[in-house]
Amino acid sequence: MIPARPRASVAPAAARVRRAAILVLLLFGFALWNLIFHWHHVADSRDYLYRQVLAEQGRGPAVDARSMMAASVRAGVINATAWSVALTGAGVAIVEYVFRRALLKAERPGRDDV
Repeated sequence: MIPARPRASVAPAAARVRRAAILVLLLFGFALWNLIFHWHHVADSRDYLYRQVLAEQGRGPAVDARSMMAASVRAGVINATAWSVALTGAGVAIVEYVFRRALLKAERPGRDDV
C-alpha cells in the first residue's frame, strides 16, 4: 500500500488543480452564454426577416424591427444567463465537492474510501 502524503503536500497541488478547473468552468460559462445568446439572436433575426418579407408581399402585418429585436435581446439574455449560471454553478459545486473530499481523505490516511 502506498503511504498517504501529508496534507501539507496535498493541499497546494490540489488548490492549483481546483483553481484551474474553476477557471476552465468560468471560460465554459462565458462561451456558453455567448453561444446561447447568439442562437437566440440568429433565430429571431430570421423570424423578423421572414415576417418582413410577408409584409412586403401584403400577406402579413407590418413589423417593427426595434420591438422584435428588443424582445429577442431580453429573452436571449434571460435564457443565456439562466443556462450558463446553472451549468457553471453545477460544475463549480462538483469541483468544490471533489476538492473537499480529497482534503478529508488526506487528513485521514488510514481509512479506505467506501
